[in-house]
Amino acid sequence: MLKRTLLYLLTLLLCIACQQDDILPDVSHRGTSLTITFRAPSHSTRGIQDLDDDGNVTEAELMRDGQKMYRVSVYLVSGGVVERHQQLEYAQLNDDKTEATVTFDQLDYTKAYQLYAVANHGDYTAAGVPLKGYLSDLPDNQSPQHITLSTSSTNYICDKAKVYPLTLQKEIHLNPGANTVSGELVRTFARVRINVRNQSTSNDLQLTSLSFPAMAQASANIFAPAASTNYAPVPTSAYAITPFEANMNLAKVTDGNVTEETIFDAYILEGTGGTYNFDLGLRYVDQVASEGYTTDEVPITQRNALEDKGMYILYHSGGSDDGYVYANGQINCKWGDSYKDSEGKINPNYVWRFEHVTGHKYALASMGSSGYYIKSEDISYANQIPLTNDNAMLNHFFTVEESNSKLAFKTASTSSYGNRPFYLYNYGNNTVYAHTYVGTYILYKVTYQGGSSSTVKAESTPTIPINIIDNRTGVASPLTSIKRNDFIEITVNASFNEQQGAIGFNTTNWQEGGGDVTFN
Repeated sequence: MLKRTLLYLLTLLLCIACQQDDILPDVSHRGTSLTITFRAPSHSTRGIQDLDDDGNVTEAELMRDGQKMYRVSVYLVSGGVVERHQQLEYAQLNDDKTEATVTFDQLDYTKAYQLYAVANHGDYTAAGVPLKGYLSDLPDNQSPQHITLSTSSTNYICDKAKVYPLTLQKEIHLNPGANTVSGELVRTFARVRINVRNQSTSNDLQLTSLSFPAMAQASANIFAPAASTNYAPVPTSAYAITPFEANMNLAKVTDGNVTEETIFDAYILEGTGGTYNFDLGLRYVDQVASEGYTTDEVPITQRNALEDKGMYILYHSGGSDDGYVYANGQINCKWGDSYKDSEGKINPNYVWRFEHVTGHKYALASMGSSGYYIKSEDISYANQIPLTNDNAMLNHFFTVEESNSKLAFKTASTSSYGNRPFYLYNYGNNTVYAHTYVGTYILYKVTYQGGSSSTVKAESTPTIPINIIDNRTGVASPLTSIKRNDFIEITVNASFNEQQGAIGFNTTNWQEGGGDVTFN
């Protein structure tokens, strides 16, 4: 009997213990939450936002420059496993698209979490402008820390048309209850911009060349600093915001007005261990060479009137985007309202030489960019037509057709829409596109009347080091690395001593700014 009673009491105690354990709170989740506010990089590129220099700063340009966001993905990783993930879209961000807030509930405060945030991935359309994200849409259940970025070509320059991501990485330690932190995302790229001022009152300045040593990376981890080989960026790359154009002319100082031009502007990937300088070819001349073109302005609308090696102005007619086709340096085709410059002379960039291939096929060569032709092969629908110097006479020709008493220019490429042909077509934003719409043009014959020669007074190709000034100490020192989120703007002040025949120059050093990740 006693044994039975003891056994009963023992069983009863065990049951009571079990019941008490069941009603204890879960000590690993005491309502722990984490609210994170993300901000786009706080320091802008010193007010330089207009990527195409048209005077109109668009939301798409701010997205490309990393000053705004359209999508943010946030990951909480513990032990290498993605435990929580949220993605915010455009409408879920603040009104000016510079801030995003996410909250994670029911977290385990005993765990250490790695926070990864990636903004501006995938494609998006801002105010009718399609944006191509460098990264595609990210998965929900896979940590992004192993993602690698690379430049778009062997030019070692990031494609200005793509949106490179903003990122943030941080280890998170939670306390019981509500946790609130804020952090600033950083660009995964840097920006380098070179300006030149001609401070001579007697002579024009020509820029003959620009070259860089090995100072840029071909690839970099999305979060970590790059550790690969350095390469020399190609300053004439079409991927640059402003590619370098040889023989650019900067007029002498007149009435106290100094001529200043941006000669190079591009995004590159961060890196260390490179050589941080550049070679700039400078030439002072006593007179700027100018091409003497004239036109009788008699419209040409029949293809039989075209001449081999004849030079013509192309005027798009018959739509809302009427204008004259011109070569934008060595980059692409655009259109403007007038083919004359401020002095009333014909701008050579608006003059095209027709080189006969066969039948009614012609290659269209730019008289403003020697050796460059309007690209006709391997172009895509609704993309801006670039210029090319690659096998122009062999591949890049247009078939001239007559349409509605005007002329149309059919490319050597066809679309995927039932093999419909592409045509030269003036489009919005003063761009010339490859389009299935038939653009119709009126031509005006141009005659070359000769030009004046220039005398070289002095020329030099100095190697210019890139120095930085520490904001805290004011001390200048050589640049030793290019970090993500850096904006390096260099201004070269050139002058000419007419008595000594010598070129002088000095540079405005770059002041090292912020951009570090901060947590409150």
